[in-house]
Amino acid sequence: MTKKRIIALVLLAVLITLGIVSAYAIYKMNTDVVSDITILNPNGTKGTVLVVYHPGISDFQTRVTNAFANGLASRGYRVEVTTASGQAPTDLSKYSLLVFGSPTYAGNPAQPFSRYLSSLGDLKGKPTVVICTASFSSAVAKMKSAVEESNGAIVDSLELLTNDGGAEAKATQAANTLILP
Repeated sequence: MTKKRIIALVLLAVLITLGIVSAYAIYKMNTDVVSDITILNPNGTKGTVLVVYHPGISDFQTRVTNAFANGLASRGYRVEVTTASGQAPTDLSKYSLLVFGSPTYAGNPAQPFSRYLSSLGDLKGKPTVVICTASFSSAVAKMKSAVEESNGAIVDSLELLTNDGGAEAKATQAANTLILP
């Protein structure tokens, strides 16, 4: 084999690998992840919180969302945590607070989260927290706008970057200091 042919084969292998990795990433970004509802502090007396998030490609969104949820549970709230999918709760009447989390892809919240929010319709002024994660800059403004367009009342928002080593502690701190109406 000639040197040019070897280089061409290596480049072809690299392109095929990149194509497969890209296809997998796009699939993970746009596919609903169905999960059961996990209940934290089932005997909480301060109110019931629904936490709905899209886990994304890495475990970062899951870690910071769970840190926030655990912070609320430690304050006496019953916290129900699930992923954004067609099986997540749509009757929000029993919840005193909504927490929505999504990673950022191409400057936007993940599609499964956006589909879930759209399926809810009118949030009827429900107090809402948004948690947006990203590598560089997040879609927190777009998430807040989408919630407000659905008649949700933003009470807090968190923008957490993957290169921030203290993101989980920040999420817990935000939950511990959250002032609810």
